[in-house]
Amino acid sequence: MLVGEQKLTPLPFQRRSSRTADLPIPSSVYDDELEKEIIDILRTCGTHGAGISIRRQFKSNVLEHQTRTIVVQTESGKPRITSSGNEMFHIASITKILIAAAVIIAIETNSAPNVPEKQYSGFKDIGEEPLTKVYNQNSTVKMKAIPENPTIYHFLTHSRGFLSANHRLFGPCGTPLMAQTEARDELLSSITDKEEGADKNKTWAGYSNVNYVAVALVIEAVWQNSLDTFMNDTLFNRLKMGSTSIGLPANRTMGNSGWTVDDQGCLHEIRQPTYRADGAEAAALGAYSTVKDLDTFFKFVIDTFYDSSPLPGFDISGLQKLLKMTYQATELLHFTALGLFTKLDHSTIGALSTNRLQFPDELFSTYNVLPKQEECMISVYYMAGSAIGCGCATALHLNENEESFVVTVLTDTSGPVDSADHILRLILQKIAQRPVQGTRPQKPGQLSNVKHMVNLAMVESRRKWTKRMEKIQYDIEHAPKISKNIEGIFYGDSFSQRLEISKRNGKHFIAVKGTSASSASDEFQLVWVDKNLLRMCVSPHLSVDSLGNGDWSNLDFKAEGDEQTVTELIRRTASGEDRFLRR
Repeated sequence: MLVGEQKLTPLPFQRRSSRTADLPIPSSVYDDELEKEIIDILRTCGTHGAGISIRRQFKSNVLEHQTRTIVVQTESGKPRITSSGNEMFHIASITKILIAAAVIIAIETNSAPNVPEKQYSGFKDIGEEPLTKVYNQNSTVKMKAIPENPTIYHFLTHSRGFLSANHRLFGPCGTPLMAQTEARDELLSSITDKEEGADKNKTWAGYSNVNYVAVALVIEAVWQNSLDTFMNDTLFNRLKMGSTSIGLPANRTMGNSGWTVDDQGCLHEIRQPTYRADGAEAAALGAYSTVKDLDTFFKFVIDTFYDSSPLPGFDISGLQKLLKMTYQATELLHFTALGLFTKLDHSTIGALSTNRLQFPDELFSTYNVLPKQEECMISVYYMAGSAIGCGCATALHLNENEESFVVTVLTDTSGPVDSADHILRLILQKIAQRPVQGTRPQKPGQLSNVKHMVNLAMVESRRKWTKRMEKIQYDIEHAPKISKNIEGIFYGDSFSQRLEISKRNGKHFIAVKGTSASSASDEFQLVWVDKNLLRMCVSPHLSVDSLGNGDWSNLDFKAEGDEQTVTELIRRTASGEDRFLRR
């Protein structure tokens, strides 16, 4: 039993029929028609390229295994399609699934009989102990107690956790600003201090990257080594996921380029933020992988589910612990260590995309994979992630008596519309309509037309972005001429972030920086709104966290000081005020 008042509720394994079916029909989901529809979505969204994998499996029988890389934006204008699945992508929050699986493997492998290696002895029983207790027992530097004594299991499922604090982890353009070594004292302690005055009986829950920052701290303390060596030894090397890493591989020859689409639908090649193995963001969204490697990982999950043991010492009992850990935040939102657990006739799929972040209530963002049914038999573990120059989504369905399946979609582009989100829903529609031997395929009412939804989303998203760009231009052109001195460096009050303001050609520019020389955001123009307010001008295609109610959605700084000089800048965030002082 987990520590704390909230309990993690087991989820039932899903079936599409009440009896054991014969071997499912091995007809392909991925065909020429689906490929054309995917290419159409990529073109509509302006996406440069995508990696896609589909696996359907019943016990040891592989019914379908397809991987594709599709590059739409080519010099010839014709899509370039390959089937190796070896192209590397930043996988953003899909990282969390890999981290959670590795933690459970370490805990369960230690307790398994007939396993000679005891390298995971320190992980025994850590899942149900308060996270701070586990950390302090394994570290010479101590962590402050966290309210309600959450366990590592609570953090893996976001049933206890911290408010989002991406504005501390990243600059507006997604540049990592904090090292893992700084996270304990600077990030977790400052958030804990704010929580100490809060109502201790109040349930605090929420999906947050900071939850996995805390998980990484405990992993490194118990492992007595770095997070990336833990992931390599526990998961990547053992499953032969040779193209997967925590942090950008140092030997990556293709550089770190990505793509972004602006409000006019124009594609720009950019240098993506470099996520580091030693960065505070590493466990939350710092992994790089391929659709081939992610398919290998999910095959391991499916094989273990069917009572095989691909990893010595880790079997179905360990996997069941991973699958059954869930926190029901609302009637429809079930947080698990593998993502959100949901049925295909619920609007939960898409909930973690930038499409939903920007348009939480519009049909083109919230449409279900399947229309509402009296009893939808298909449930999945859904996960998604976004960052500058990438979008990704996965869905895993496990079925004891019939076929299981997994779909992975990775893209190298961010923009007004997250194409990975819509492609995932399209593929899930196709899977749901496929027959399984001994049963009838689900024939629901009118399916949502994914292509139509994508077109609507693109029109409305570009309209919203264009209005924002017009507002930025208006602010620049109509900025009052204030003669106060704002140039210089402003240091975070009790945190290491700093703002550097410079002036060139009569214009002011601002950069958000961390402690190291490499942890600096791009420069953005800074303009006066009035004599007490400054505004950072950030184009939407350069900042995921400025979309919707993201942690950089407020780009205004209150300016305090005297008539000649600004001595303090204050920015309001969801977690309070960030104060920056001139020194």
